[in-house]
Amino acid sequence: MVNKNEALKLALEALEDPAILNGVNNAKFLIKQALAQTEKQKSETLHIEKLDKWLDASLKKRKEALAQLEQIPYGWIDVYGHFWNHKTSEDDVPLYTTPPKREWVGLTDEERAECWHSSAKQSAINIEAKLKELNK
Repeated sequence: MVNKNEALKLALEALEDPAILNGVNNAKFLIKQALAQTEKQKSETLHIEKLDKWLDASLKKRKEALAQLEQIPYGWIDVYGHFWNHKTSEDDVPLYTTPPKREWVGLTDEERAECWHSSAKQSAINIEAKLKELNK
């Protein structure tokens, strides 16, 4: 075991040795560079996360606004077929500028298998017919 004085002598010799001192300086430089890079990456990550959140919120607001616009009727038709710019009774039917959107229905694996034919053209015809049926 090394005593205190021997440890101090060894440390002093290491600090006076140019090769070791150069290694220590290089290590200090690399550590500082790594720390600076880490801080820069944290900063860039925060900026990207903030941008993502802002874009998500903006897109959500736009979708909500669009959904509200699409759901506001521009007029009403009463039971007698008269057009009104306001609702006159509970029986009135609202008129929209765009038809209500429906969710697209795709094919399941079983339905794809049913549509398959050895002829590519016939397969396409079968798929088209099935999709028309599902998305009336």
